[in-house]
This record gives sequence, structure tokens and C-alpha cells, in this order.
Amino acid sequence: MIKINLLSPFDKRNLRWEKMNNLAIRSVLWIFFAQAIFAAVFLFSLQYIKIEEGIVNMQLKDIQNQSETKEMDEMEIALATYKNKIDSIASIQKNRRSWTILFENIAELVPNGVRLESISVQEDSVTEMSEVGDLKITVIGNAKTREDLLDLESNFEHSESLYGLEYNDANYVESVDIDFNYAFYMKSEKLLR
Repeated sequence: MIKINLLSPFDKRNLRWEKMNNLAIRSVLWIFFAQAIFAAVFLFSLQYIKIEEGIVNMQLKDIQNQSETKEMDEMEIALATYKNKIDSIASIQKNRRSWTILFENIAELVPNGVRLESISVQEDSVTEMSEVGDLKITVIGNAKTREDLLDLESNFEHSESLYGLEYNDANYVESVDIDFNYAFYMKSEKLLR
């Protein structure tokens, strides 16, 4: 069989361009079709994720609304509150001064024949004798004899916890029934428990 092509070169070129145009159009349509499928899958996946997120949020709210969960949250809050209170109490307890240590210490130093009438304690500003935070203790009392007074003074001077004894010259005027006044210092750390 013999084929005879009676088309002019112009028509042949047009026919070839028409085939290429049809191929290009089909290719573009396939690309758009594939992109439409991908877009549909993407939108479907996005919608599916939103639905799943709503379901998970509802389940989470149900779990949070359960009485055990609420009770556990309340217990955690109460536990944190109690922990803060305990920490506050512990820090107060740690920094609390035990005045009984001071009074026991002074009571051991007071000999028979000496009566203390007052003891005053104040935080001292820095002086030649003391440092920041040291306590200045003033003792006022009465001694029956000068020997009792000198024993008291000696005990104050030789005490391990007290230092910087300051005395009044008026303490030595009388020989019996002596009113005295002494001041000395103590490190405030010695009163901490």
C-alpha cells in the first residue's frame, strides 16, 4: 500500500504544531488534575486533623472535669501552699534567737550574794568593742559585798561567750549593798539554734 501525502509544507507544519499543542494542553491538564488531587488530599487531611483536634480537646476536657483529676489538681495546689508555709517556718526557725541560751549563760556567771534586777539587750551599732550584728547586753543589779561584785566581774571577763566588759566607776564606791551596772557584748550567732 502506498501513502501519498498531498499536504502542503505549511499544512504539515500546522499539523505538527497542532499535535504539539494538543500534547501540551493534555500535559497541562494532567498537571492541573494532579495538583487538584493533591490539593483535595491536603484539604481533606487538614479537615481530618481539625476534627481529630476537636475530639482530643473534648476528651481532655472530660478528663479534666473528672472528680479525681480536679481533686489531684487541688491537692497539688494545697501541697505547694503547705510547702511554702513549711519553708517560711523553717527559715524563721533557723534565724530565731534562743534567748534562753543568753539567760542560762548569765545565770551561770552570777555568784551567790548578787541579785540581778534587769537585763536589757539591744542590737549594737559598730563600736570599738563590737561588730555589726553583735548584741549589747546591759545588766543592772545589787551585790551584798564588794567581793561578790568582783566575783561577778571576773566571771563576766572570763566568759567564753561574752566579751568587751564595760563597767561604771560608781560600782566601786560602796563596800556593801552595792548597786552595779555592767555592759558587755555577745555574738548574735551564739543565740541561733
